[in-house]
Amino acid sequence: MRAIGLFLCASFLRVAPIAGITFFPRQDVQQPATSSSHAPEAEAIPEEQVATHETGNHKAVRLRLTGPGQIFQSVHVTIVVDETGDVVSAVPSEGPSQAYAGAIAEAMGWKYKPFEKDGAPVRASFTDYVRVLPPEELPKKHEPFPSISTLEGVVMTLSRSGCYGTCPAYRVQIHVDGTLLYKGEMYVVVTREHRDRLAPEQV
Repeated sequence: MRAIGLFLCASFLRVAPIAGITFFPRQDVQQPATSSSHAPEAEAIPEEQVATHETGNHKAVRLRLTGPGQIFQSVHVTIVVDETGDVVSAVPSEGPSQAYAGAIAEAMGWKYKPFEKDGAPVRASFTDYVRVLPPEELPKKHEPFPSISTLEGVVMTLSRSGCYGTCPAYRVQIHVDGTLLYKGEMYVVVTREHRDRLAPEQV
């Protein structure tokens, strides 16, 4: 009888809910598996070396911020890349919090030239910046090209000025004879003055 009583008691504790709690046998509870392998520690990279490893186009997050001094902002992001230069982690640490989600999404798509230590590629950790700019606005009114009687002396000029951030600053001039003049100033791939010529049918 004592053995039967112990058996019934054990069976009751196995499945019976008491005050909203269900008891389960110890062997039914599984602990999360732990892995003994860890990713190698990331090498800290000085900020001045980061730009030389950037590849591709680092786009800005377009977001309308309000308040004084909110026109040109950036989100500081702590980035970890693997040995191939792919971003595996992007954690924002400073800047407008409204732009954090967009900054993470942008930074996770970036690619860097692999960082090396003693001639071998390594995981690397550093701070980079995601620019936050206002949404682009298309002109509401388009002016037609002015009518001219002769092309003599006509010069078409496109000029972009700098800003408080990393806006490209350059100027391009196209003369009617096909002469093309370019002057790159800041945040452009090609700097200084350059000259080229277009074919007449291209003007």
